[in-house]
Order: sequence, then C-alpha cells, then structure tokens
Amino acid sequence: MIDYIELYTSNFNKFRLDGTERIKNQLIDYKNNYSSFYNAFNTILKENYVKGQDSFINKEEPYRGLYNLFQDRFRLFEAEHNLKIIELVILEKYNSLKISIDYTFDEFILELAKVEALKENNRLFHLYSTIYKLMYQVGVFDDFELVEYNMVEENVPLFKKYHALIYGVKSKSLSLLENNRQEEINFKIKSKFLKRFKESYYEFTGYYIDENKTSYDDFCKVFLNDIGTHKSEIHFHCDTKLASLLLNNLNEEIFDNLSQVNIAKSKLFKSQGGKPLSQSTLSRTKLNASHSDHDIVASTLQFLKQ
Repeated sequence: MIDYIELYTSNFNKFRLDGTERIKNQLIDYKNNYSSFYNAFNTILKENYVKGQDSFINKEEPYRGLYNLFQDRFRLFEAEHNLKIIELVILEKYNSLKISIDYTFDEFILELAKVEALKENNRLFHLYSTIYKLMYQVGVFDDFELVEYNMVEENVPLFKKYHALIYGVKSKSLSLLENNRQEEINFKIKSKFLKRFKESYYEFTGYYIDENKTSYDDFCKVFLNDIGTHKSEIHFHCDTKLASLLLNNLNEEIFDNLSQVNIAKSKLFKSQGGKPLSQSTLSRTKLNASHSDHDIVASTLQFLKQ
C-alpha cells in the first residue's frame, strides 16, 4: 500500500527546494536587468499565486472540495498529526466518489504538494522580505533560503550580515540623536497613492482601525503629516498580528518611511489594549500572521492600488 503521507511530504519538500532555487534565479535576473526590488518581489509573488490558483485542485470538482478538506486539517487534527487527514479523511472521501475521475489519487497528492509548496514559499518570501530586500541591494544571493526563522527579523543572522554591509554599525550617540528627532519623522506616502489613501478610511475601519477612537482626521494626520505636528493616534480593533502585517505591507508598497522603527518611535499606533506598538512586537507578531490575515491585507492593498 502506498504511504500517501510520505508521498506528499517528500514531494512537498522537493517542490519547496525547486521553488526556492527558481525564486533565487529570478531575483538575480531582475537585479541584472536593473529592476527595483519591489517590482521583482511583487511579480514573483503574483506568478506563484497564479500558478497555484490555476491548478486543477483549485478549479475543478471534486478536487477543489478535497483540497478544501485538506486546508481544514489543523482544525480537525492535532498539529503534529495534521497530515493524517490525507489517509483518514481525504482518501476515504476520494474512494467514495461516484463520478468519473480524471486524476488518480497519486496525481492528486502530487498536485497538492506542488500547490502547498508554492503557497509556503510565497508566505516565507513575503514574511522575510526585509532580508531579501537587503540581499537584493547588495546584489549577492549566495545565502538565499526560504525557511522559518521563528525570531524577530532583526535578530536573524542574515539580516545582521546584509544590514551591516549596507549601513554599517551605528554609534550609540548617533542612535540617540536620531531618537530625539521625532518631530521630523514623516511616513512619506508615495504620491500616486495619496488620493486613494485619503478615500480608504472605511476600508481601514472595516478590518483594522477602531472608528470610535480614530476619526478620519486622526487617520489622515497620523499617516500623512509630520508626527510632531499633531496629537492624533491610530487605535486598532484587530489583533496585533494582523495590524503588524498591514503596517509591514503598507511600508513595502504604499509608503517610503513607515518602518517598524519609525512606527515604534512615533508611539501613535495603539494595540487593542491601548499600548503603543513596539518594534519588537511588530516584528514578532508579524511572523504569526495566518493565511487569512495575508488574504485580508492583500485585499486592502488591491483596494489602494485601484
């Protein structure tokens, strides 16, 4: 009898490695052709997403239904045994189907592994994008990998290595001086998004921001004005991991200066509990964002780019 869990796992790992090498080579090509990092980054993410969506397990029944079952595995099974769903639920469901089958179960499992590998590579590429941006700036990709570090980005050895190559090590006196220049910080929205951003208040209050504590005027002042010129604040009603993911993506695509350092320094972004978001909290909680969180933020970015 075929061990379907092993079939899935071995091919998932193979597709992950192949995909990692492909993304690395794409970045090198984009760099050699003078593309900006964000163009390269967004194009690669979109290509992988489209590949996954075009798969028969996302488009054709009954395979889409079987895939939906697989995506529910962490709710139905203990985390360390989540893949048991393949043999205990999905295989049984597949065998019970009374319709014409175009793909064998082996073929379904191989495609499942391929699509899940694409999703995982995209998740990690997005999650640690700051590190890959530093690599891209240096133009050296020998250390490129797509792995879960389970730590704040700034503590990852690769981040420290490439950050030091670009920026060196700041002296304590310079850091103190920068911390005292709070009034000069502006998050610097990209001009092409300014009009749409001003129209997005209800998009943000729907998913992220507490409209009872953050008015439209507060929203605009915090994101668009120098932080020393007002006393407005942003109060989130969503959990911190979603808020962190949102702010990270806004910094990558909509703003030039909405960094974790500046957010923490401003003390203008408050969690559900009313505490200012710190740099460590932003970095740590971003790592725990779910696929659902990523979908919500992707929808907001699409709204802003319309």
